[in-house]
Amino acid sequence: MEYEKLNISDLKQKLENEEQAKELFLNAKKNAEEFNIFKTIVEEFNMEDNKTLLTGIPYILDDNISTKEILTTASSEMLKDYIPVYDATVYRKLKEAGAVLLGKTSIDELGIGSNGSLGSATAVAEGIVPFAIGSDTGGFFRTTAASKGVVGFKPTYGKVSRYGLFPVASSLDTISWFTRSVKDSAIIMNFLKGNDKYDMTSLKDDGIDYTKSLNDDIRSKRLFYFKELYTEDFKNIINQFQELGFVIEEVSFFSKLLKAVSFTYKIISSAEATSNNANLTGILFGT
Repeated sequence: MEYEKLNISDLKQKLENEEQAKELFLNAKKNAEEFNIFKTIVEEFNMEDNKTLLTGIPYILDDNISTKEILTTASSEMLKDYIPVYDATVYRKLKEAGAVLLGKTSIDELGIGSNGSLGSATAVAEGIVPFAIGSDTGGFFRTTAASKGVVGFKPTYGKVSRYGLFPVASSLDTISWFTRSVKDSAIIMNFLKGNDKYDMTSLKDDGIDYTKSLNDDIRSKRLFYFKELYTEDFKNIINQFQELGFVIEEVSFFSKLLKAVSFTYKIISSAEATSNNANLTGILFGT
């Protein structure tokens, strides 16, 4: 069955039964073994008997998302043998929807770095899976998506539960995902959003079907950019948006505050990461 580069909806139409879903899983597994991006590949096909748009669809998780009884190391030697005793909420929701976990991809150690989700972005770009779940703390998830030519989506903080995500900076971390289309990203949002009793920062389900707004008229929608950050590289992007019907506006902002953003992020993220990972002594946790 040809499946590389298909989006979730088209792929779902090809899956008529569990045997075809298993074939899809085995093909994805074979392709995955050609890339040195996985910490763990799930050996057995396991699909919940549910009928949703994600049933039978393979996907991957970054190795900093908790999966019960499946090795989860956050690519750290301190957690090299750690097998969680609970599932992250996003993993539980995907299991309940019938999606099939293919494996866990390597990240920068403990998710701290600028190329943390490069493995999962590569898997989506190469057609191994149609979507992959990771996390975004300071924007590197989205810049990685841009470098691989895929969609990288970071929801509003609190829209998706962080329970089971190994934290870097708790006030900034957000479950995020790669897809090959905006529609697929909206589909994943529909499945993962909503309040979670295990995450006090999570928001209640807004009841919105995010796929329905994809065909809305975008003419007269307003976008703006900061004058202080404008470069010549913006020209082509601005022209493309204008051709689509967007109204582009230039706004000014305090340049000193803009310059302080990066430094502020580094202070906050470093302090929170130090606190969050203080238990990883190699003695007390994960052994």
